[in-house]
Amino acid sequence: MAVVSSLQIIDSLGEITRHRDREVIEKSLLKTLTELSPNQEFRLFRVLATENDEVMLGLLAYSINGYVETSGFHVERYELQPAIKALLIEVLESKGVEQLTDVNNKLTHIIYPALDQSNEIFGVLLHICGDGFKFEVMRFVHGLLKVYSNYLALIDDNQRDKLTQLLNRDTMDREITRILLKNNGRFRAAEEDISTSSRRGGLS
Repeated sequence: MAVVSSLQIIDSLGEITRHRDREVIEKSLLKTLTELSPNQEFRLFRVLATENDEVMLGLLAYSINGYVETSGFHVERYELQPAIKALLIEVLESKGVEQLTDVNNKLTHIIYPALDQSNEIFGVLLHICGDGFKFEVMRFVHGLLKVYSNYLALIDDNQRDKLTQLLNRDTMDREITRILLKNNGRFRAAEEDISTSSRRGGLS
């Protein structure tokens, strides 16, 4: 990837911050990174738990060969390779960017931390790149992840009552509607599967 221009940075920030739905923001983040860093792979994780050098991750979104997808309503549990898991533990301890180069496969694995307002890591971004890796790209990815983290914190702050810290009514209404719509889509898909199976059963 060539050096990122100021216009590309502005466009990237505009794309990420024009949404309010977290899942859409995550997809937009990876879409932006993929467009600016083609032929590189990104995986965005939520840190679900850390205990006794064991880390539990949930896959939020991923980008492979230009294809970007989120895990949907349910966060998928994910297991890292031992070497990458050791790198992740280093990131959790240092709260900084760490990288590991696999000389045999000519791949560089970079893990970036996503920090909340309390300076705690709530998520990590795994960046897998080949020979074309450049330091400027790493700085850009890290900066964009900071924007993502700060924007999520801002949205979360605006969605909560200042006194009780509970979700306000508008946010609750939106979340309930979103859940109902997603569940309704799954219910319809399940009905279609049952209907299809019934028809096949009748024909046999």
